Amino acid sequence: MKRFFVVLMALSMVFLFTSATMAGGKSVVSIVKCTDKADLKLLANDFHFNDDVSHNQTNEYHERTGDYPHVVWSEASEEVWYKYVKDAVNKAGGLKLKKGETILIKPNYVLSAYPMIWMGFGDDNSLQGAFADTRAALAVARMAAEQGAGRIIIAECPALGDSWATYRNYGLEWVQKRYAAKGIKYELLDFCDNWEMMPGLGLASSKYPIPKILKEVDLFVPIAAFKTHEYAGVTLALKNIGIGVPSARVIGMCKFGLPHQDVAEVIVDVNWITQKICPNQLHIIDAVYAGTWVPVAPYFASGMIMASTDAVALDAIGTAVMNHNPRNIGTTRMAAAKGLGKMEYDEIEVVGVSLEDAIMQDFPRHPYKARMWPWTPNRYGKVSNWDQKYRDELYGVPNYPRW
Repeated sequence: MKRFFVVLMALSMVFLFTSATMAGGKSVVSIVKCTDKADLKLLANDFHFNDDVSHNQTNEYHERTGDYPHVVWSEASEEVWYKYVKDAVNKAGGLKLKKGETILIKPNYVLSAYPMIWMGFGDDNSLQGAFADTRAALAVARMAAEQGAGRIIIAECPALGDSWATYRNYGLEWVQKRYAAKGIKYELLDFCDNWEMMPGLGLASSKYPIPKILKEVDLFVPIAAFKTHEYAGVTLALKNIGIGVPSARVIGMCKFGLPHQDVAEVIVDVNWITQKICPNQLHIIDAVYAGTWVPVAPYFASGMIMASTDAVALDAIGTAVMNHNPRNIGTTRMAAAKGLGKMEYDEIEVVGVSLEDAIMQDFPRHPYKARMWPWTPNRYGKVSNWDQKYRDELYGVPNYPRW
């Protein structure tokens, strides 16, 4: 009898271990959504680019005030951003950062404000929707400081406009001293500098100019925007690294030195490199504002923030939230096939807000006019079906519950 119970206990332990392993094998994606009206107002609306200073007044304004054109917000809005970003991060497993370690935070800025204004998209709505909100990066920096990080770096290599212009335009330099006084000391680094040609999978190019600083980082936290894209189909976590990391010092303005006709392959190549040199990554999507990129359409507030250690899973869920079928997006398919993460429905666990509650039924499709350009998503981004919705419009249920 005693032997029977020993065998039974052993089998029970095996079952529990197997169950835990299977559960642990899923990639976790967190979705946090702000439904409180007061919080949403601070999260989405308390943001303004002080554009009372026009281009021809910039030098005079700087000489007179010592300031420069940049976004402004209230400290109360920083607290709200901290609350929701921390919630999303913790639900995704938290910052895997030990005391004394180095974290690098990469917000997706793309352009400084000046070329955005020049193109006619310099309004608050476009700036909030097209780029990751600086307050998300500040929230992560604060969390890292609370965990005793030895070095907190915020770095970006924008496609157009200098890195330092983005830091000034989007408020990182504006609040740096105030944050340091609170014990949150972060350094700003030009991600375009000090690069090294590193080999990838060879899908599009043999080597890419990658910032060397990534070799010194213990935790890499890229923060992406939430929008569709005229090359890749969607621009989420994978593209934030794939196009955002290579140095513009080498590949030039708009990063056209990368073979954009194979943009999906480029994105997978660069993600593979960053995973090899810095495997500890946490990806965040600022979906507080959402919409389309180039041509820029009016963005709308969704109030959502997403996070995951798996960029592929995060892109798959993010695409489904846009009401696109994730299987149709070339970057996601290819990244999953190369082992960079998981994209299958039953391999991903969504925590926080459920996927069905997060899906935006009427998320705007990319304008048909843009699809007639030579660099259409189906050619460059290997997007197979741009119009197929994830959720059926009539019945409101998934067309492809397992993608």
